[in-house]
Amino acid sequence: MKNLICCVCRKTVFSSLTSMSFSVWEKKGQKLERLEKKYELIECKFCGHVMCEGDYSEEAFNLLYSRDYQDDTIASRPSIYRDIATFNLPYLLSLKKLKIADFGGSSGDFVIVLSKNERHKLDFNCSNICVYDFRLTTEKARGVTFHEINLNNISETFCLNSIREFNYAFCIHTLEHLVDPREFLTTLYDISSDKEFYLYIEVPANELLSISQLASLVCPQHKHYFTLTNLVKMCTDIGYELIRTELVETEGVPRIKCLVHKNAVAAPRTRIVNYLHDREQRIKKTTDLIIKSSSTLITGLWGIGNELYEMMKRFPDIYELAKNSNIFLIDKNLAGTTYLDIPIYSPKEKVGTVENIIIMPKEAQTIKAIETDAVKLGYTQETIINPYINNQGEM
Repeated sequence: MKNLICCVCRKTVFSSLTSMSFSVWEKKGQKLERLEKKYELIECKFCGHVMCEGDYSEEAFNLLYSRDYQDDTIASRPSIYRDIATFNLPYLLSLKKLKIADFGGSSGDFVIVLSKNERHKLDFNCSNICVYDFRLTTEKARGVTFHEINLNNISETFCLNSIREFNYAFCIHTLEHLVDPREFLTTLYDISSDKEFYLYIEVPANELLSISQLASLVCPQHKHYFTLTNLVKMCTDIGYELIRTELVETEGVPRIKCLVHKNAVAAPRTRIVNYLHDREQRIKKTTDLIIKSSSTLITGLWGIGNELYEMMKRFPDIYELAKNSNIFLIDKNLAGTTYLDIPIYSPKEKVGTVENIIIMPKEAQTIKAIETDAVKLGYTQETIINPYINNQGEM
């Protein structure tokens, strides 16, 4: 259980409940062998959240959700979809020009029910509906846009670029399958900092599970087992405003129905643990960028301070590149001095020589000043790189 973090309370202490296995046939030539993987059901000692622990790598995920895998628990019960539409109708009606996203919507069964039953009341057409899932079926709702994306990693550039603007999202019996549902919900929250939207989440209700339901609902494909309390805690901790919840059993399916809202004017909530993780990722990203740039272009690092100090201390490759003049250190205030016996040049000295400028300080005002100075000196905008910008052009 090393390095495990609870998606609800962020604690790292778990107790084991039971073990389970999952197996599939593997064909080797003409011989069939049974490929087995072991999983463990564990419980957070602080908040009581239950989850499955084991191999959830991309390769294992493809085994768990092979082309033959089908979970029609909800799709085979249209009354559940109709109930979801009714539950959300007052809030759907409050929005003009609906733009709907269904995460985990497979073939679009839910949006078909929504459009058939409520279309005469709602301001939307099928072209404003997008369905996103790991793997799409061949039978898909007409007029609806479908995107096959990795819901376990929607923060990657390809996935972010695939997600169209939305103001109402559905996540129906999807969250329990994800490796890190907290990261998924946080990414949705952060996708557009100035936009507001409603998000309807439905997952199996852990507190309503009966003995007869355990065999179908407790399995490695269901990585997380939420209670209403823990689902609400995770959502509000991220920054969502709770609108409405309900615990209900429909046709033998125990359901948590949860509607949350992201307010456009709500102050962004950055938790310390998220900030620290983000900082580590940015240091690594900047290091990789410097190494890649210096392999093909003459590269200068502008701004000699704590960021460069931390980088050289942790990544000796950067020091070696500077020592061997594969990269140049640039700073208008420290020009003419040396750092670790490496000369520091003025920005003006390297105009016409340096092909890429990578900005090292991360303060917004300092970055803006460097960008302005660089352009005035004759560096082109294309050669000035700010490594602290995210995929959407925001810092």
